[in-house]
Amino acid sequence: MSKKQKLYKKALRGAELTFDELVTLSGYFGFENVRSAGSHTFLANPNVSDTLNIQSDRGKAKNYQVKQLLRLIQDKGLTLDG
Repeated sequence: MSKKQKLYKKALRGAELTFDELVTLSGYFGFENVRSAGSHTFLANPNVSDTLNIQSDRGKAKNYQVKQLLRLIQDKGLTLDG
């Protein structure tokens, strides 16, 4: 199992992710940082009309933001590296 798959499965299990892991995971699914403003990071994917707004909580990813990413992945049929 690749690192990408392991991180994705970790998120699916509901395990706590670091903020950096969330950014990395979103990148695996084609999201790119389009803007940062203060503590907020805005991620966009050319295949998704929604922009994902995330921020670090003392180095940790906020659980609801991980769930938002997972929901977008599922709803839009995104694949790893795509």
